[in-house]
Amino acid sequence: MLTGQNILGYNLEAQLDPHPLGELYRGAQPQGDTVDVKVLAPELAGDAQLRQRFTRMAGQLMALNHAGLVKVLDAETEGERLSLVTEYVGGFTLKDILERRTRLSFVEALAVIPRVITALEKAHEEEIYHWGLCPGCIWLEPSGNTRIADLGVARVLGQAWPTRAGANATFYMSPEQAQGRSDLDHRSDVYSLAVVFYEALTGRVPFAGRGGKDADDVAARVREAHSKQAPPDPRDLRPALPDGMADVLRRALAKDRSKRFQDLGEMLAAIKAAEWGRVTLPTGATAPAGGRRERPTGPVSELQSEPAAAAPAKEAAASAKAPPVFPVDTYRLVCRKYRETGQIDRAWCICAVLSYLKQAEPEEQAFYDKYRPTGYQSAPGVMNQDTWRKHLLHPDGDRFIGAVMGTIAPTVSTMMARPHKAFGLKPDEKRDLASDQLLFSRTFRHVSGMLGLVQPDLYLKPDQQAGLLMAHTADVPSFVVGADMLRGRSEEELAFTIGWQLSYLRPEHFLCNVLGEPSKFKAVFYASMKIAEPEFPVPMDDVPAVEQTIKSMRSKLHSSVVEHISTLVRKYDAIRTGSNLSRWWSMVELTANRTGLVACNNLEVAANRILTSAQTVGSLPAADRLMDVLLFMVSESYSAIRTQLGLAIEQA
Repeated sequence: MLTGQNILGYNLEAQLDPHPLGELYRGAQPQGDTVDVKVLAPELAGDAQLRQRFTRMAGQLMALNHAGLVKVLDAETEGERLSLVTEYVGGFTLKDILERRTRLSFVEALAVIPRVITALEKAHEEEIYHWGLCPGCIWLEPSGNTRIADLGVARVLGQAWPTRAGANATFYMSPEQAQGRSDLDHRSDVYSLAVVFYEALTGRVPFAGRGGKDADDVAARVREAHSKQAPPDPRDLRPALPDGMADVLRRALAKDRSKRFQDLGEMLAAIKAAEWGRVTLPTGATAPAGGRRERPTGPVSELQSEPAAAAPAKEAAASAKAPPVFPVDTYRLVCRKYRETGQIDRAWCICAVLSYLKQAEPEEQAFYDKYRPTGYQSAPGVMNQDTWRKHLLHPDGDRFIGAVMGTIAPTVSTMMARPHKAFGLKPDEKRDLASDQLLFSRTFRHVSGMLGLVQPDLYLKPDQQAGLLMAHTADVPSFVVGADMLRGRSEEELAFTIGWQLSYLRPEHFLCNVLGEPSKFKAVFYASMKIAEPEFPVPMDDVPAVEQTIKSMRSKLHSSVVEHISTLVRKYDAIRTGSNLSRWWSMVELTANRTGLVACNNLEVAANRILTSAQTVGSLPAADRLMDVLLFMVSESYSAIRTQLGLAIEQA
């Protein structure tokens, strides 16, 4: 028992369940970062060959970075003791969920497994294989992310893996592992993942060793079945399973690894094709009839938990993208766990989403109603830069593009600023936000304060239907509010609109508002790149606009700005990796939606504004924008923001 001791700067606070490597502890650094620490059993640490494998694998894992893989932070490879420090992952394992619910819905399985494949594929690119994949090492975080744990553990343990991992590890072995072969490769992971997929869809593993006298006999029967028996048709256990998906499982579970998918990318393509009714089958097989499954239409029905009946193939081919689906059953389980552990606010946020989707059970609806605010709830706290960066800026936004736009924003905004009279703004129309008691002014003052942003000027145009627009005036940005924002709107509706607009005052987002459209934004971005790094690639269609923009910008960018852009290009290896400006533009809008939700603290209001707003150039479909807000509301980031703002519900 090492509880209370310090390993690699981490204090071991609690011992957890045993791990195949040895003892598992929950640890923490002085600044509060929580980690998991695995300490190898003495008999393992004393094995010279195993120590070599451990040291080599630890170095490889520390260099591996992917959002879908549990990160190895440090390793102790010298001395008598060996240990591995990994980041802490919250949520549930797929094993936890399957034990409670037996199987996943089609929609949930088709959300989880592709994410596992994408993450595992990254490891395979570095020739790092799992060889011990099972539901217990697939973590489902409350944010919706999926993480794979224990990469490389089976390889380190070698022949000791099945014994130390327990009898259940046998259920997920590949035939070559069951036969004790040493020439394993990435295709063993393909097989094991197929077993996990099979279980997630049917509620059973293909081979369970039924009739075994004891654990050893069960394991022996399962090994033999992996090597010699064909797996039961999954449609016998779940008749509604599409034929194409059954064919994917059949191929991935082939005894001969040369007949399986030869890499995970091929398997992922087959899954996606099968989901849409266009699976690519091995030679001699017949393609399944019918097309993808259509879901009910409408903003709420598009987000239900299960697809409806099959649609004709022509209709399936005509649609380019299936609507997003919120994993209701998964979050219902997460909500129950939060309530059991006293995490009232996080449970309430999930109930709010379930209520909005009209999927809440009576107990969940009552829980939501119990803590639901009556009217607008002003936040006593204030967000800071760290909170914006860690929790509110969209995690899928390209950091390189944001850094560049923040760097050039002062120069470009100065070039494009106009005097107040150019916007028709008069001194007597400016509101004194410090003392103005107009509802809109009070809400504007509060939202800009809670978001920790510099307060812009506000001008009132009661004779115009102007909505709320930014006027790019010199010195301080100005916002113009029209008559349509002054009557017939609740404080929550005003707060959402104000928060949405003010999010564009962030330095990295400011030019999106100033430039107004993606084409101008692209021209300014690429012009900045070419001035700083002449070798930076520019799409052919954008070259004329970029060359024209360079002429107007070159003399305006200070040498220090140009030098900083060059530094950013090298830091992010941007010439090689490129930049997806269209996606970044979409992520900026998603950040604005999230900011609006934070500001109004009302999901129904936020969802209504998102669904009724026009889809502009560069924006995602309304259903995708709504899904992002729903997932944000049940995320750890939203919880952290609510806590900082003083909005979190505490245990009664």
